[in-house]
Amino acid sequence: MSYQVDFDTNNRILRARFIGRVTDDELRDVYRFGQENVARFDPLSGITDFSEVTAVAFSPQTMRDLARIKPIMPDPTRPVIFIAPAPDLFGMGRIFELEGAEARPNLHVVRTAEEWRASPQGVALSHVPPVVIRRIGDAPPLRLAEGDAPLAGIRVLDLTRVLAGPTVGRTLASYGADVLHVRAERLPTIPVFDLDTGHGKRSTFLDLAKPGDAETLRRLAREGHIFVESYRPGGLAKLGFSAEALAHSAPGTISVSVSCYGNRGAWAERRGWEQLAQCATGLAVEQGAFAAIRAGSRRESVPKLIPVAACDYITGYLGAAGAIAALLRRIREGGSWSVEVSLSATAMWLQSLARVEARAIPESWKPGLDVKWESCKMARGQLDFLGPVVQMSRTPPRWRRPPPEPGADPPSWLE
Repeated sequence: MSYQVDFDTNNRILRARFIGRVTDDELRDVYRFGQENVARFDPLSGITDFSEVTAVAFSPQTMRDLARIKPIMPDPTRPVIFIAPAPDLFGMGRIFELEGAEARPNLHVVRTAEEWRASPQGVALSHVPPVVIRRIGDAPPLRLAEGDAPLAGIRVLDLTRVLAGPTVGRTLASYGADVLHVRAERLPTIPVFDLDTGHGKRSTFLDLAKPGDAETLRRLAREGHIFVESYRPGGLAKLGFSAEALAHSAPGTISVSVSCYGNRGAWAERRGWEQLAQCATGLAVEQGAFAAIRAGSRRESVPKLIPVAACDYITGYLGAAGAIAALLRRIREGGSWSVEVSLSATAMWLQSLARVEARAIPESWKPGLDVKWESCKMARGQLDFLGPVVQMSRTPPRWRRPPPEPGADPPSWLE
């Protein structure tokens, strides 16, 4: 594989195109080519503007691979998005071919919302609501004892990581559920995210590759009510913990699946996260236009990420709402239930909402959440955090325990 590049009189890229078949070295060539012509880098959003290089997003793993060749990025572990205004540079057909390659599942073209909805995966999700609830098995109606919180007595298994999935469990814990976070000790984690999403939970280590630990998890599922997972689609299913398998081995289970691209379409088994979802669905393009207007810029806008991981947290809240809705159905009519949420469906739902003109938002606008700040004591010191924002008059949500130390609890339920 090779590429041909033509430059203008100011040594800017005039056109570039790939020649030959796609090979394993292609991403390395794109990376080196782009880095040699970089215009500016936005460390906050992880977006690189190559001015006239076709838009491509790299996953952290790809960045780590490429960094071993030419380690010139400020942080090679972060996703990076390459942006270009001209759609025919490098040949979009070849870029889409790369994007669809099974060997490179985390490389994405940055699309507009219209381009995403016209893409095969956008079409597959076009009629999918942000929360999908399906009955997948039979079980008797659930009977709960009286409690002092809406979810008192509800047991939740939390097999998630990073932000979206853990937010489901954190939200359920704020309403009184007993949430047990489960992971293998050997798996990587992000400590600062664990602090943010660990409120109200307990934590235990189980390695599902070990038969004894897998059987312990099955026992916990039989004794529990809600099973939340956000690992790579199909990963837990290969270990015997799909929603259908749980409906069989633990009838009545409410299985909550959190993914990036939903459970339909060619990308259903792709792993993904906030940055990739925003860039693929068009949110980053719209946010870039918003930022340009706010800044009074007359230049062509550059895609930017919506801050505070909007898709992650909103998807987590939607997943918790879906779990509670499914729980109510189980109480009323019985059954085992599946709840599906995804970052992409959340993004498409956000795009369907009404807009406020960028110039209509005051520069000094603040959300007024100062009164929600709380503190708790941990072994590592005092933790200041934003408490539950939604309030209820008779059963106000609260977290009854601080974020746990990883693996500090036994694999059992509270009495």
